[in-house]
Amino acid sequence: MTTSISVGIIGFSSPEEAKLKKIFELDISGNLIRSIDINAEDLEGITLSLTEDTIFVVEESDSKISSFNLTGMKINSFTKNVGTISSNGLEGIAIDNSGYLYVVNEKSPRYLIKILNEVEVSRKEIIIM
Repeated sequence: MTTSISVGIIGFSSPEEAKLKKIFELDISGNLIRSIDINAEDLEGITLSLTEDTIFVVEESDSKISSFNLTGMKINSFTKNVGTISSNGLEGIAIDNSGYLYVVNEKSPRYLIKILNEVEVSRKEIIIM
């Protein structure tokens, strides 16, 4: 059973906070367990590997997926061309029980992209009626 969750900074109340590049681990009551300094920009989504030893994040403005170990050291980064402007980039990321990553592009166009080992397996445009 999961006893903690990890979240990135969602919004900033000051220019000083906007310079922070951290991931926060919280317990299920919302108490801070720890923060992890990372080298990433414009964080929009976060998920943890199945083995819980790798953190995956999406960076919206660069349409980038980056992975970090639990100390914050970058393991790898790769981009996904989503054919949109930087403020409409990747927004969310999840992992399934088989290890596939799923990333969602915000809009113009909206995509659900399935990835395994940095290789795009499928891309589906999401049409909202």
